[in-house]
Amino acid sequence: QQIPSRRGGATRRGDLHARGPVPAPAHARNMEAVAADPEPVTISTWMAVAAALAVPMFLLVLNGPAFWFKAKFSVHRVFGLTFLLQYSAAWFVFLTDYKSYAASAFPYTMSGTLLIQVISALYYFRFLPKIDAETSDPGMYSDKGVLPYDWVKENLFFALSITWGNIYYHDFGFDMLRSAGYAGLAMEILWVFFQFEAIRPLFPKTHLKNAFIYRSKTTTDSNVAFYNAMTWAGKIFYMMSKHMLGFFLQYARFVNGIDEAQLYWIRWWMLMNIGIHNIGTFVHTLRFKKMINPRLGFSIYLGYWFVSNYAILKLFSVYTSNSFIFLITFTGMLVNFCRNRWIRIAFQGAVAAVLLRQRFFT
Repeated sequence: QQIPSRRGGATRRGDLHARGPVPAPAHARNMEAVAADPEPVTISTWMAVAAALAVPMFLLVLNGPAFWFKAKFSVHRVFGLTFLLQYSAAWFVFLTDYKSYAASAFPYTMSGTLLIQVISALYYFRFLPKIDAETSDPGMYSDKGVLPYDWVKENLFFALSITWGNIYYHDFGFDMLRSAGYAGLAMEILWVFFQFEAIRPLFPKTHLKNAFIYRSKTTTDSNVAFYNAMTWAGKIFYMMSKHMLGFFLQYARFVNGIDEAQLYWIRWWMLMNIGIHNIGTFVHTLRFKKMINPRLGFSIYLGYWFVSNYAILKLFSVYTSNSFIFLITFTGMLVNFCRNRWIRIAFQGAVAAVLLRQRFFT
């Protein structure tokens, strides 16, 4: 049985590309985007990412060549430097020549560098406290806390998740997945719907609530109010980012509900996201070494987090054009508070079934 596609032809029911419009190859979409930038670079845009450009340069100058090329932790240091240089260059290209950035390998090279950093940290930082992440202070949300080794392990999951996002929102990676048939579809289903239920349990999990429980032991009295307020803000922004940017955008991408112009702000968010992961950990290290003020380091970390949610406002058209998916995502945010893992798995399974039907049979 054949059904009409939105591109004017006919496709067989059940075809992996049945729901239109079928994404054109990456090079074709880039050629279509040459006529005009999807988003003009305004003064407010420059201001929004000024910190993202300034912080890596600040870190480079603060430490100097002697820091980056020490023999101790050499691989981790060199790839940290490599990341900061790539990150600054990526922002510059993104803002000055977005079409070149969209077709570039920056998302892949930065993701690869990030993974090497995390894996090298797992090797080098085995001296960190071996404590149960479920019941211990996470170390990041105080001015005296020490990161446990489980926190480094946990970071590997988030690095893999960011890598997946950089593949999924890049034309080449997306086209490769869609051309891989059922293997590509299986990969999409795993990461889009079940990464937090099938992959996340393989890694330790720290809890923000423990930062409040151990506050009197890990934070000086004069900084308690500051860290309490900022930790609550971080918890709220994390939930917004996880669901309204993470889950929602992947659901919309899964059913081809995102156009090239909207991808501009998604890629903007992914740049902020990888900066949160890498630079946030780095400034914590500088705080631990007493090279920067604890409040400044924590503010830089959460500043990336807060600014990244600016993408929610700029992607308003994606939410309005995918209102049903928005409702599903909001429901999922509520289901996330359920402690029963099987209920969460059942919910994601139901979402997968609904969106599979929408993608292939609607």
